[in-house]
Amino acid sequence: MQRKKYWVRVEPSAFPGEKYSVLYSKQYGNWHGGSAGVGNKEELFRLLRGIFEGWEGYDAMLQRNGDRVTLGNLELEILAPDVTPDEIASLVGKTR
Repeated sequence: MQRKKYWVRVEPSAFPGEKYSVLYSKQYGNWHGGSAGVGNKEELFRLLRGIFEGWEGYDAMLQRNGDRVTLGNLELEILAPDVTPDEIASLVGKTR
């Protein structure tokens, strides 16, 4: 099986004031990733859209054709009980 190009993990946060922790990485070319905490679902979706746009925009800045984030090249780990993979999948492809 081929390794996915992008990875996102959403889990419950252990920090006060944050509901979700998000870890993410672009796993090809120039690695680009990090972690963030957000307080609610709306912030989570806004953050993820920004991450997807950032990954796609980074390759464009370097004048190379990067891959759009798709369900086929995104490894998604959802450990937060009130977030579904379908909710995150609905954000894929809606970044531009």
